[in-house]
Amino acid sequence: EQDLQRLGLEDALTGLPNRRRLGDLLVSRLNGLRAGEAMDLALIDIDALKSINDALGAEGGDRLLQQFSQRLTALARGGVVGRIGGDEFVILRSTAGGEHTAWVDELRQVLTKPFEIGDQALHLALSIGSCRAPEDGVDADVLMQRLESALYAAKRHGRNTDMRFQPALDAGGDLQLGLANDLRVAIESQGQLQLHYQCQHDASTGKVASVEALLRWKHPLRGAISPAEFVPLAERHGLMLRLGNWVLREAVQQQASWRRAGHRLCIWVNVSALQLIQGGFEASLAGLLMEYDVPASSIGLELTESVLLDERAGDVSRRLAALRARGHQIAVDDFGTGYSSLAYLKDLPVDKLKLDRAFIRSLPGERADAAITMAVLAMAKGLGMEMIAEGVETAEQREYLVSNGCGWIQGFYFSRPAPAGEVIERLNGYEAGNLAIKAA
Repeated sequence: EQDLQRLGLEDALTGLPNRRRLGDLLVSRLNGLRAGEAMDLALIDIDALKSINDALGAEGGDRLLQQFSQRLTALARGGVVGRIGGDEFVILRSTAGGEHTAWVDELRQVLTKPFEIGDQALHLALSIGSCRAPEDGVDADVLMQRLESALYAAKRHGRNTDMRFQPALDAGGDLQLGLANDLRVAIESQGQLQLHYQCQHDASTGKVASVEALLRWKHPLRGAISPAEFVPLAERHGLMLRLGNWVLREAVQQQASWRRAGHRLCIWVNVSALQLIQGGFEASLAGLLMEYDVPASSIGLELTESVLLDERAGDVSRRLAALRARGHQIAVDDFGTGYSSLAYLKDLPVDKLKLDRAFIRSLPGERADAAITMAVLAMAKGLGMEMIAEGVETAEQREYLVSNGCGWIQGFYFSRPAPAGEVIERLNGYEAGNLAIKAA
């Protein structure tokens, strides 16, 4: 019981307080501040940690993080250090005054001295966001949000730099915090979140065989909010798991409804890294399919390259193999825009590649994009995979892809994303032979 309690409050690798425990300690320290006393806070991000892990191996990367945490703890001088993410650490230290900037300079000076890992001397690049209580706030949640605002500002300025929070630095910080709270409400309520579906077509005939589920949010005051805005917001505020689970359940429910009506469309759902690596994802998905009497083959799973190249890639591979064995198809989304490592295509159970729209946009005239597209098509064919071209908008793009052997296309040329009812109306039009239907 003691071990379980400890594991719930500590980072397993470094022994430092985790996010939950750090929040409790921050509240306690804030309550204990005496008149005239202040507290300095810093959120430190190790830039390019994945590249470091790739170079050192998992064991070397772990040793680096342990050494980093020890050095940071020594700097705390009776304060608190916590690890709240794979590459993010927080340090809290009471102060009687003094220059806040000098304290951050000390952090950077000490933490960027070389780390000895085996026979290598490793120099780190760090992005740091900082603030001071009570000057920048006395509420623990507000201070953590302001630390994050300062860190993101540092990253926007090119990384390997530091920023102290100030209202002008992130004028939208309070708005973003409020929007994150609104998103929490939207996940629990009815009507704000909705899935739209974009058809995936046989490139030659226009026949629809599958759709991709795309999340939409209609805010009661702001109206439609782009996924490009609220998905990163969900990632920053720990909402991705709940959001992803909502999407999965909604897609399975819709699939059950369509199957009862006699429609046989595979629904592709985007799966985040957090969903995939959490314990029980496979069992949870299997439970949903059983609850709604939906076969696994009718729910495809799309993952980004960053998920497949996570440092836990071995565990990811096992999970994907288990999901594929149950009948799910696996696709790599936005292929070509991430790391584009060819190793995972050989080793991981992948059925389809989705070539990103960035390479399709200039076809057929742009020579480099045409060469990349043909190379990916040839590679997919050689590996026994299918390829879907995203973002197809013109007849010329479609004809080029068909002539070069691309089997599936997705984009405005045939259809825009639409609610489930409109998708079925459009599907009925295709089945009636009206392949000329286009979105306005």
